[in-house]
Amino acid sequence: MLDKIVFGLSWFRSPKKVGTITPSGKKLGAAIAREVDIAKPGLVVELGAGTGALTEGLLNAGLPPERLIAIESDPALAKHLRKRFPQVTVVEGDATDLKTTLKDFDLSGLHTIVSGLPPLLMERADQERLFTQALELMGPDGRIAQYTYSPKSPIPPAYLHSWGFEGRRRAFVLANFPPASVWLFTPLKKSEAMAA
Repeated sequence: MLDKIVFGLSWFRSPKKVGTITPSGKKLGAAIAREVDIAKPGLVVELGAGTGALTEGLLNAGLPPERLIAIESDPALAKHLRKRFPQVTVVEGDATDLKTTLKDFDLSGLHTIVSGLPPLLMERADQERLFTQALELMGPDGRIAQYTYSPKSPIPPAYLHSWGFEGRRRAFVLANFPPASVWLFTPLKKSEAMAA
């Protein structure tokens, strides 16, 4: 119940940044976690961590908390996350500017980004900055797992390709409210990138 209150107040303060009036559910958190190779060493970064549904899903799947960095721009939500997950590194900052927000961290082992950001409400320039910085930080074997309430990709394929990514829908979580799709974005192989 506390999660819903904190989340609702954050939505009231900044609805465009939060994106939805209800926090993500546990089943959506579990679906996102299935897209992360927990056994692979290195960091996982969570964008727009909110009240921690995706955080909880990742930890329940076996990701050690010291390998997770959760970014949240809302101060009240960031404070809530620190109390709820004291072993997870919570960073208050702009999740679309990874290089600045995470400048104090060694990201050499970063391999996966999970995103609770509302891409359909983001400016195209912020989307591009996020994807191009993610590619630079993760390299060609990285991946971005993103959920959306739209039945289509939250980023048009033409933009994805121009930023060096391709996307595919991996899951549909009917039990979430509202129902959500999980998309996985991976870097284009060199030959594909040249053709795009």
